[in-house]
Parts: sequence; structure tokens; C-alpha cells
Amino acid sequence: MSESSSKSSLSGAKWINSGGNCKVTHYTYALERDPLYASDKRIAAPGLNDGQTYKEGFLNKKTGVGMQGTGLAENGKYIMWAGNDKYKEGIGGAYRQITEPYKQIAVDKTVIPYGSKVYVEAYDAVMSADDCGGAIKGNHIDVFAGPVPISTAYALGTKQSRLAIVDSSTPTGPISGAKPETSTPTTTTPTTTPSPTTTPSSSSGEVVYTVKSGDTLSKIASMYNVAGGYQALAKYNNIANPNVISVGQKLKIPGTTEAASTTTPTAKTARVDVSTSLNIRSGPGTGNSIVGSLKNGDTITYTNVTGDWVQITAPKAGYVHKAYTSLASASTTTTTTTTPTSTSDTTTTPTPASKSTKVAIGNGSTLNIRSAPNTSSTILGSLKNGNTVTYTEDNGSWLRIIDPQVGYISKQYTALNGGSTTSSGGGASVDTPKYDDKTPNAEKGRNAVSLAKSFLGRTTKDLVGTLPYLKDISWASGTNNGYNLNCANFVTATLMNAGLLSAHEISVSRMLSIFEGDGYKKIDKSTARPGDMWQNSSHTEVVADNSGGKVTLVGSNNGGTSVQKISMDSSSAQSSGSVWGLRP
Repeated sequence: MSESSSKSSLSGAKWINSGGNCKVTHYTYALERDPLYASDKRIAAPGLNDGQTYKEGFLNKKTGVGMQGTGLAENGKYIMWAGNDKYKEGIGGAYRQITEPYKQIAVDKTVIPYGSKVYVEAYDAVMSADDCGGAIKGNHIDVFAGPVPISTAYALGTKQSRLAIVDSSTPTGPISGAKPETSTPTTTTPTTTPSPTTTPSSSSGEVVYTVKSGDTLSKIASMYNVAGGYQALAKYNNIANPNVISVGQKLKIPGTTEAASTTTPTAKTARVDVSTSLNIRSGPGTGNSIVGSLKNGDTITYTNVTGDWVQITAPKAGYVHKAYTSLASASTTTTTTTTPTSTSDTTTTPTPASKSTKVAIGNGSTLNIRSAPNTSSTILGSLKNGNTVTYTEDNGSWLRIIDPQVGYISKQYTALNGGSTTSSGGGASVDTPKYDDKTPNAEKGRNAVSLAKSFLGRTTKDLVGTLPYLKDISWASGTNNGYNLNCANFVTATLMNAGLLSAHEISVSRMLSIFEGDGYKKIDKSTARPGDMWQNSSHTEVVADNSGGKVTLVGSNNGGTSVQKISMDSSSAQSSGSVWGLRP
């Protein structure tokens, strides 16, 4: 028995994966009211300029708008990820806006072209390929489960199902029994969602639903296409707090367009249009139990049309699918839908194309995932050497990743920068540029450090005549016969020899103007690389190394009462001063 046992045979269907099983997962909008964000602080959403604030996790966490593409705020506004750390109003979708639960799916467009109608055997329904996702690759689809909490979508689990591309004229929705023709027999048992407990009311046409474990008002409202969503359902049931419902609680599902209306719906008639039989279900969805059946040509009496489902009162109370009645072609039929509206009904912003790369750091090290493309932002998580990431944006220094977690990582620590996933060593937590950076200035910086280290242990005065540009300043007046001026003397001479600086200077206070004139910028100390310049109010050295943000220096340092020697310094940069670098 079926919704339309061969309303259409869906002949000529093209089976994906040669008729074998494919992976089916589920996704949703990010919901600001999701308990995940209950304790989050509120922040402005860059790009919206609406004067309002939103819970930080709703925007930025792995489960937020950045990952889901679209979010539903507590103020009722739909928010999209717009790229470049900005948001805008609207509903996303790579091909079409995503608004219809269990009728739209995300796909790998190289396997299933956008706009295709896809038969999903696990749900015995046809769905439209209207979206994409960073983790949706190959024989894998992601079913839009409606605006439900992320835990509800995840609880639906991962299913295995056969998929077939069917004729583009096939309507989306459940078509139980009308499976595509195939010469390959299947032994797969379709997986369906649990049937909710519903009881049609004989007096008002409404449905009584019994709350189960894992239910939310949003999920129930979506299941029954309640106009006005969970807020209307809460009002209809006199629920003060929409976030609190109990297992076993009885909820009334409105059967009229206006949820609180007490007017008895006007009864109308229509004709069943199937080749065999049409199921009558206890609720509007194929997950509900079958309570009867109808034959082709039978007359039904109905009170409401809600989305794709018709609520009937005769010959038996229940619901039938609209596609298999004369209402399917009636232009005067009034339907009630809950399709969210946005600022545009026709224009959608495509989801940024995603790519993949691998983390390439020392074994034992971890790569920080940041909330923004800078090292002063919050650390959201970490990655290990060899981990694969999916990214959508590359600004040259940072990648915006969407899998395994939404955030930012330093591009320098990925295979995109020529790094190897088989390197050894490490042990630090990092997101700073790697020293095998191939830019010319980075190479010059490494040469400068090699030159400086070649003089370790020698007094600075002894290098006059050995290190080009280094000046004899023993004539200078002041403490230690001028030797305290040797730090700037050594740094500027070393960087001039490496081709990173245009002029020499012996004064720490005056040298900065030379660096600025040559294009050096003050940078975050944690992003320092070999060949950068460090200085505080009275001393300067060359950056020799940066291990997970711990900067080591090399320079002319006090080595006794009246001399300075070239030595390594692992403490000064940690306690004071700033770093200046020439980028790229």
C-alpha cells in the first residue's frame, strides 16, 4: 500500500553509486535559542549594522551560522554567513534558498547536479538538490531537517540509503511505494524516523501530539508545518516558556490557518487520483502511522491543506498527500505554508566553494584554531599533524575552515605552504608562520640569523672589519666607553648584510625611523619569524626563532663590566619590547 502506488513509476531513474548504498546525514539552521548558547555573551554581528546583538556561539561556534550557513535569531531574523567575517540577512543555499524540511538536500554537485530531483529510499521521498556542504563529498547527501536544535538533527543519525536521480518534473515529498524501476534487486530495509503519537480530534480537526524524548516545540511545529512556527504552537497551547516541554505532555496541533481560531473549518471535497491506493495517515508526514486507505476516484471531505498534506474528515479522519488528489492541479486551493521569508525571494548567495588541505606541523605539535584571522583571537580548538581540513577562504596568511570545526588556522602550517606531514619534532601549540616560508624576505631573514649566529661568543668590538657596516664606536662617550651602543650597531649591520635594511644606526631611539622607512611594521610578537627586529626602550636584537610564540633573540648583549658579546637571549622578548617585521 502506498501514498501513490505508482502515481509515477519514476522510470528512467539514474541510480547513484551503481544502486549501492550512499551516506545520508542531516543538517539544520543554527538556532540562537538552542541551549548550546544559553550562557554565551552577546556581540554585534559584523555586516548587519542593525544595532542588535546576538549570542556569540550562535554566530561563531562550530554549530553556529558559520557552519550551518543560515541561522534563525531569537528576534525572528534569518541570518546568513556572507564571508570575510561578515553576516547579512537572508536564507542561504547554493542553488536555492533552503526552507523545506525533508524536501531539500545538500549534495556534491560533481555527483548530483544542482537542481536534480533525488529519490531517497531511506525516506521513501523525492528531494531537491539545492545546497552543498564542505563535508559533503562523493556519494553522500545531507538532508535539511528544518529549524530544529542541532542535537535533534544529529540524533537522526547517519543512514545508509540508495539514491536515484529522477525526472525533474517529479514533485518533492513522500511517494511511498513508487520506487524507481531498477534491474538491480535491493535488500536494503529503508530507515524511517520514529512515528509520533497523534490522535485526530473529532471536534475541532486539530491533532493531539504526545511529546517524546528529544522533542522540541520547533521540531514539532516543523513536523506539522504550523504557521507561525514554535511561537504560534506555544501560544496555541498556553505554554509560557517555549524551551520547556515534558515527555508525555499532550500538545494540540492547530488544524486551521489561524492557530487560535475557534471557527469550525469549512468542509470541502476533492477526488483521489492514484492508480492503486492512497494511504490515510494519523498526521501530516510519512513518519506517522497508516490508519486507512483510499482507492482511485474516492471522494474525500477535507478541512485544511497544510503544505503538501490534506487534513480529511471523511470517509475517515486523518491526512493524505496532496499530490495524489485533484487538489494537486487546482489553482484556487488555499494552502498554508511556513516557508520563511527573506529580503529577497529570487536571489540567493552561493555557498563559497570549499577545498581541502592537510595540517603540516611537527609531530607532537598542535595547530591552533582561532575565532578570527589573528593570534589575539580566542583559541577554539586544535589540530594535529596530518589532519585534513576543509576551507572556504584564503587571505594569504589565514584559512577559514569549516571542517572539522569552523574557525581560522595559519596557512603557513598547512600543505598549501609546501610543508610536510611527515616532519618530526615539535610539541608546541602553534599558529605562527613557519620558518620554511618561501618568500624572499623570509629567506633573507634566515640568512641574517645564520650570519649573527656565526659570531656567537665573540665581542662586538672584535667584529669591526669582519662584519661589513659594523662601526667602531669606542670613541663614543657614556657608560662602558660606548659599548652599550653596540646592540643597534650589530642589528642594523646584520640586517643590512642580509639585504633587509637600507641604512646603519647606532642608537636604539633613532633606528626605528629607518625600519619604518624601509616598510617594517609592528607585528604581533607571536607571529615573529627569523630576521625580524625586536626592541624595547634601550635595547635591540634580531629574532632568531619562534617556537609556539616563545621568541628567542640573538644580538650584542652585555657580557661583562665593559664588553658586549654576541649571544642568544631567550628571556628579553618574553618580558618586554615589540617586534617589527618586513612582510611578505
